[in-house]
Amino acid sequence: MARERRRPAAFTLVELLVVVAIVAVLIAVLLPCLAAAREQARRVQCCSNLRQLGIAFMLYREHNRRYPEASMGSAPSPSDWIHWQAGRDWGESPLVPYLGGFPPSLARCPSDQTDDRRTPVGGPWVEEYRYSYSVNHELLWQLNNPYQTGERSASEKVLLLDEDEATVDDGLFITYLGPFGYYENTLANRHDRSRHAGWRLWSDAKRQDLEHRPDRFDRGNVAFIDGHVDLVTRQYTWDIKHLYPN
Repeated sequence: MARERRRPAAFTLVELLVVVAIVAVLIAVLLPCLAAAREQARRVQCCSNLRQLGIAFMLYREHNRRYPEASMGSAPSPSDWIHWQAGRDWGESPLVPYLGGFPPSLARCPSDQTDDRRTPVGGPWVEEYRYSYSVNHELLWQLNNPYQTGERSASEKVLLLDEDEATVDDGLFITYLGPFGYYENTLANRHDRSRHAGWRLWSDAKRQDLEHRPDRFDRGNVAFIDGHVDLVTRQYTWDIKHLYPN
């Protein structure tokens, strides 16, 4: 009696479709997790950049009894903390000796899309500031005053910030939110999963209503004058007690 020939095992179309569906579901579940993990890694790198810069600021102040300048777009000074304008030598930035070198990547948040930076409006400079961090002007301006005796609550005083790409245009962070005017440099919220985008398109009334602004709890990286780095809310950086030394 002849043996029956066994048919080779193979997937049926239904089985194949089930496998494809399972793989698609797994990809849909894992992709957000992978994206979140990548963003977490970039946030950690951003923190590391700010921590290194913050320590360099501390060392500079210890040796020079003052901080470097805030590096505005106009009126460049040899003591600007970052020499970013066209025609200036990056290597002459005053923090270089305290960093063992100053690679440009150290001044950029890895999540900052510097190629999408807006074109500067106004001012005598024409080049773009292609870096992410800016220094708290109010703190430096007062602590560099020879009559300033020091600062209180160093762990609460903002030194450097990761500034939002919609406002960053030089190495200076300055905000007027009081009765004498309104001009806002803003903490970047690029590491915050609940970030609010397009806030610059809001009406002036909505942006100046600080108690109800939807983005007031959006968070970003900040270095403090005691050397530590933390993820704080935009609302934190609007509080004058965190910007002024006393």
